[in-house]
Amino acid sequence: MNNHVSPEKLLFLLSYSRAGSISENVLKKLFGDQTEEVEQLIHSCGGTFIQTNGTNYHMLSHACRVKLGIKICETGYDISRVVKFLTWQDFEFFVCQVAEEVGYRALHDIRMKKPRMQIDAVCIKGDFGISFDCKHWRYYSHSAISSAAIAQGKRSARLCESKIIPGVRRVLPAVVTIHETAIRLLDGVAIVPVNAINTFLLDAMYNFDIFTPSSKDVEAKD
Repeated sequence: MNNHVSPEKLLFLLSYSRAGSISENVLKKLFGDQTEEVEQLIHSCGGTFIQTNGTNYHMLSHACRVKLGIKICETGYDISRVVKFLTWQDFEFFVCQVAEEVGYRALHDIRMKKPRMQIDAVCIKGDFGISFDCKHWRYYSHSAISSAAIAQGKRSARLCESKIIPGVRRVLPAVVTIHETAIRLLDGVAIVPVNAINTFLLDAMYNFDIFTPSSKDVEAKD
């Protein structure tokens, strides 16, 4: 990442572009003589430039904003603070992007029928998968995370039964959140703080039975 623009200032870019765009005028007010450097950074992350009614805008897709967030994290900035400036849609893409960077194949927004269920992200390596429920909650309670864990366990079991992802035989259900402080197990579901997601992704497939004592419930049947 450009060494001249501080991570703290780049968080303003994430904040002001939540709707997917930021005008050139606003960018100049935020970054002054560093505007050109920031424009280059936006472009390097996949941002585009348009003009509407005489006003210039930089367009930042979910993927672009996620790449910016990851670049900020690469400076050593606290990941849990960075993701607070992402939208919930960005957060789902963020989990997928991090998984791909450590060797997983990531699928976003998996939908199943009969019964109808939806999984935010499924990250796959070999015959192993992690199904993520991405909770970008502003507020947090034990009852809410417990309900989320139970629901995610059911969705993961259904995912294995459906065999809609060929070759995946084991699925670890997980809920990733910005509020947790340590990886823990709740009702057979991994609860993962976003600032530990790299470690979790690297270790999960080698500790499947530890994370999921009742793993038979989420393994594909022959």
